[in-house]
Amino acid sequence: MRKPAWLAVRRWNSHGILAFSFLSFLVVLCIILGSNRYMNDCVQREAQAKDERAALAALGQELADASDYLTDEVRKYAITGEIEHLKNYWDEVCVARRRDTVIHTLEGFALPEEESKLLAQAKRNSDLLIDTETRAMKLVLLAQGQPADADKTVRTYLERVQAFPLEPLDTADADFQKTARSLLYDAAYERAKSEIMTPIKQFQQRTAERLAREGALATGGRIAASRLQIGCLAFSLLLIAGLLWLLARLYILPLTNYTAALSDTSQDGMLVRVTPCGAAEPYRFGRMFNRLCAALERELENRRQAEAVMRQARDEADKASRAKSEFLAQMSHELRTPLGTVTGYLYLLEQTPIDDQQRRYCRSMHAAADTLLGLISNILDFSKIEAGAVTFEQTAFAPAELLREVRDMLENGATQKGLYFRLQADHLPEQVRGDPMRLRQVLINLAGNAVKFTERGGVILSAQCERQDENGCTLRFAVTDTGIGVKPADQSRIFEPFEQANAGTSRRYGGTGLGLGIARRIVQAASDGAYALELESEPGHGAEFSFRMDFRAAKAQACAQEWMHARAMPTGKTVLLVDDNEINLTMERELLESFGLHVDTAASGWEALQKTNAQRYGIVLLDIRMPDMDGYELARTIRGIAAYRTVPLLALTADAVDGVREKALAAGMNDYVTKPLRPEALQGLLQRYFRLAVDAPEVLAVPGGSLFHWEHALRTLGGDQAQLEALCARFVRVHGKEAEYVRIHLRDGHPANARAILHDLVGLAGNLCCDPLMEVSRALLDELHHGSMDSLERFTDLFDRTIEALRRYAAPDVRKEGAASLEQVLCRLHDLCMDYDLAAADWFEAHRETLRAALPYEQFVQLVAAIERYDFEQAAALSADAKGGNGNVSDSVG
Repeated sequence: MRKPAWLAVRRWNSHGILAFSFLSFLVVLCIILGSNRYMNDCVQREAQAKDERAALAALGQELADASDYLTDEVRKYAITGEIEHLKNYWDEVCVARRRDTVIHTLEGFALPEEESKLLAQAKRNSDLLIDTETRAMKLVLLAQGQPADADKTVRTYLERVQAFPLEPLDTADADFQKTARSLLYDAAYERAKSEIMTPIKQFQQRTAERLAREGALATGGRIAASRLQIGCLAFSLLLIAGLLWLLARLYILPLTNYTAALSDTSQDGMLVRVTPCGAAEPYRFGRMFNRLCAALERELENRRQAEAVMRQARDEADKASRAKSEFLAQMSHELRTPLGTVTGYLYLLEQTPIDDQQRRYCRSMHAAADTLLGLISNILDFSKIEAGAVTFEQTAFAPAELLREVRDMLENGATQKGLYFRLQADHLPEQVRGDPMRLRQVLINLAGNAVKFTERGGVILSAQCERQDENGCTLRFAVTDTGIGVKPADQSRIFEPFEQANAGTSRRYGGTGLGLGIARRIVQAASDGAYALELESEPGHGAEFSFRMDFRAAKAQACAQEWMHARAMPTGKTVLLVDDNEINLTMERELLESFGLHVDTAASGWEALQKTNAQRYGIVLLDIRMPDMDGYELARTIRGIAAYRTVPLLALTADAVDGVREKALAAGMNDYVTKPLRPEALQGLLQRYFRLAVDAPEVLAVPGGSLFHWEHALRTLGGDQAQLEALCARFVRVHGKEAEYVRIHLRDGHPANARAILHDLVGLAGNLCCDPLMEVSRALLDELHHGSMDSLERFTDLFDRTIEALRRYAAPDVRKEGAASLEQVLCRLHDLCMDYDLAAADWFEAHRETLRAALPYEQFVQLVAAIERYDFEQAAALSADAKGGNGNVSDSVG
């Protein structure tokens, strides 16, 4: 069946529906308002008719009452002759005038002509009756005579009555009063009186009939208006129902269908379509939705294709990045390996008897090797910075100590050129947290360039604190020289990579032009672009390079070194050296033997495993890159051997790229040294771990339920109670905050630093026979390797309780030594510092109050700073000065 044309949904739209609804409601409103007004008029007419009927009845009764009153008064006057009745009569006629008032009131109604005639007739009859009554009153006056004591009003009434003419028949009888009574009581008088009320009654009857008809018409109109309003209300309800049906049919139903269509679409399906329906707007919406869906599907398909291309490009970029990283690592290894051999043999050559000329040759070759090593490092650093892979550690260090290190590295070169190298640093924070390696790299680049480009005068390395609060500080570093300076046109170009002021500069002074570019980018990266490397220079008058860096606050003990290097390497120690390169193996073996060590070598990982299974070495040094088994796998395998659980494993690697340290620590190694080997750095590292072996011999943890098995530790030390108490006090002082540092590193997102601390704690806790702490540290270390930290709370609790147990055990040592004299305290402190013995710090802590009370404040503060920095040379000199001895105090900074 075909739908009517008016139901064609697309013919309807919101504007048409709104217009139809508005017009319909407007018509209904007009009808309701008109009918309501008409009904009000009918009600008013009906009420008016009722009021008029009541008023007419009241007026007729009042007219009858007035006529009866006049008749009664005139008859009384005629019978009694009392003048009072005459006065009452004329008061009614002339003053009250009720009869005239009623007639005038009736004349005020909008009366039909017939009713007006009846009213006029009643008035004429009333006037005729008054004339008859006046004749009767005159006859009474003629009979009685006029009273002499009448007042003015009465006299006026009397004059009016006397002036009224009489008819001839009225005086026919001499008894005037009798004639008057006969006039008032005869049939003619009664007939005249009734003739007054007859038209009045006819008037009332006809008026009542007319008003009744009008009231009936008004009532009918009111009923009709009410019915009309009820009809309009019913029509309005039907209209609202129709509009609701239209809205549901044309709008709500399409939306429901669209929603159902969208809900039925599977989440994985991309094809979403709706069937357009409803009024014009929903129909257009459905069509537009389908077009948008089609466009979106095309866009999504294009995006999928673009993502596929991007993923392919990303994979290729990652592949290229991995290839680049592998290439850099391989090139670093290939370049540093032979360079390490050269520098190693140069060091060994310098240890042999050679003449001055040969020694100069060795120094020149060392300088060339250092230059080549610096070039390799700069290229690697520049590559990392360009890739945005440069990272900054948050390590506690002393800025003053770092500045001294930079000065010591470059001062010799400046002296050889006849230049001065001065250090100016006042009021620097004692310790800060930042990246000392990057800061040192920037300062060495700047100060090295200053020494290189200065022929006369010298270089000043300065630092000052511009801001300091509880959260950290801002330090400004500057390197000022008296060299050749930089032209204004070249000042922006020299910061670009591989750029120098001019070609003549490169030929005369050498260099690659990478140093300043690396320094500038490190400064910018460290401050997120807040600070920059600044240059002030005039050609021929030198230059000043300056920059600022922000550092976090650090506690006083946070940057103290854990162990001091001894003056001489312990003799008689046997180490295992693993390297697959025969030349490197020979050179490194000879280098280690020059330190007084016994060296066993292994050319492969399998050979190293055979030797470690057969013998326990003091330290194992292993190369990272080996063909059959690399250093990481070898380290993990060695750690699985029970006897090597706490033996230091040191990595030898030529890979100077990021991630090597973290991978080495994750594999179970204690530390690593980059090639080419610097004999002083290698010797210092070995001294550190041999010192650990001397102070806390490697022992396997023994079973036990307590936090600290002091009996086993004491037995391991041969019953040396004092040494065990000193070791406990040192552990509490040096490592008492390690649990807090672990939490801080994990909170700040540096799990590698936390793993390094835990790795050291495993060995240290095992050496002190603190088995529960060792086990929970190892468990947390394993969890961090797998990305969890479930044992963190247990580790913190056990660590705090273990520290308290060690502190209680070490307390007798403090009380026992507290009574020593000042001279004994200073002598013992001086001897311990001269021997570079870590017990010097424990001795100082035991007698801090004695020294505070005896020494001048400034000298005591300097001694505290020297002990906290583990600057034993400075501490020995200060203690010698305090006890009256001789000692040279090294340069102090800030």
